[in-house]
Amino acid sequence: MSAKHEETKIVEEVQEDEAEAMLTGISSNISLARKEAPKNLKKQAKRMKLISDATYPPVDIGGNIIIPIPDVDREKADLRNLIGVVLERNKDGLYKIGKKDGILNKLYCRSEFDESPQIFLTQEQVPEQKISLRTAA
Repeated sequence: MSAKHEETKIVEEVQEDEAEAMLTGISSNISLARKEAPKNLKKQAKRMKLISDATYPPVDIGGNIIIPIPDVDREKADLRNLIGVVLERNKDGLYKIGKKDGILNKLYCRSEFDESPQIFLTQEQVPEQKISLRTAA
């Protein structure tokens, strides 16, 4: 019985060693994945930016645009879109938009509006007053 007891003890020790080795391997894999995660997120962001730039080409300054107005910012009888003109574009690709009532106080990314083929408004027609989208609607 003591030989069988020793054999059982040896088997348990071997199983513990295997479990410990497996946990160490899993732990090192997790550490490696955590180190790689920021690099992979940056790569994914670059890919997304390239796709977005290809889908939404830049709009020239002075170009007319159409901004869809969210339902919460407009009343039932209000128009669904807002006509504006691009006043400037910053280095991050965000656009300052002007309207006959004034300059919208938020900067817009290219995916938030569509370019209009017609000219409705010029930069000179936009007053220097800041307004919100809700006010402009």
